[in-house]
Amino acid sequence: MNKKTIFTLAGLAAVSAAFATAPYVSVFGPDGNKVGQIERSNVERINLRTDDVEIVCKDGSAQSFDKVEISRIILMDNNVSGVATVKAGAISLLVSRNSIGIQGASAGTAYSVAALNGQVVASGRCVEGTTDVAIDRAGAFILTIGKETFKIIKK
Repeated sequence: MNKKTIFTLAGLAAVSAAFATAPYVSVFGPDGNKVGQIERSNVERINLRTDDVEIVCKDGSAQSFDKVEISRIILMDNNVSGVATVKAGAISLLVSRNSIGIQGASAGTAYSVAALNGQVVASGRCVEGTTDVAIDRAGAFILTIGKETFKIIKK
């Protein structure tokens, strides 16, 4: 198996213009402090490798972060539209080793997490604040929040 795993978020490179109001991919350390951020319009892809996470920019430059020094990577989308139960505002995904945190979705918005084989591994409705979705296994998953869809790879 290839040691590189590419993390994409709904065609990150193709839709960078849609994220003009939340222009950064932010990386946070275990203490909660931001250890890096890159303008989202400059990000081509995010590689989850064996020992680190690499954010590759469109100009070919890259920043690497040691996995043990990352608590979360936040990708924000403040330009949500077309979903009645999700109002314009930030949807943030906080991916950790055992869960996925959903922030910014309206309370009552349906979510589901499915493995690539179609098996639903978690589902429910978002609550006010942060909705924590327990995912206790590694793999690639499709997270749907209302009508927004994200691809997540957990190790």
